Amino acid sequence: MQGIIDFYERFILEFMQGEQILDLFNNYFENLSDANQVLLLIGVSILSVFGAILIVKWLIKLTSSVIKLIVIVALIYFLVFVVLGFDIANILG
Repeated sequence: MQGIIDFYERFILEFMQGEQILDLFNNYFENLSDANQVLLLIGVSILSVFGAILIVKWLIKLTSSVIKLIVIVALIYFLVFVVLGFDIANILG
């Protein structure tokens, strides 16, 4: 955990000048009207939800690919060793 904090402090706050960026955004946000602040927060929330949905969709797609691969390997094993009756011990020994 300390490594993450050190990375945040050294890279983001110092190297990328994160303090100035945060201060500029804070001044920008505070100078908006109340309605625009709400609209900005709603927009960021909607984009965050869409991003989370895309990440979950990608994870499901990746997981389904792995499950398909496991099923294919299991079917090949079943076909070769159970249905066709190949015995590795007899072949090797």
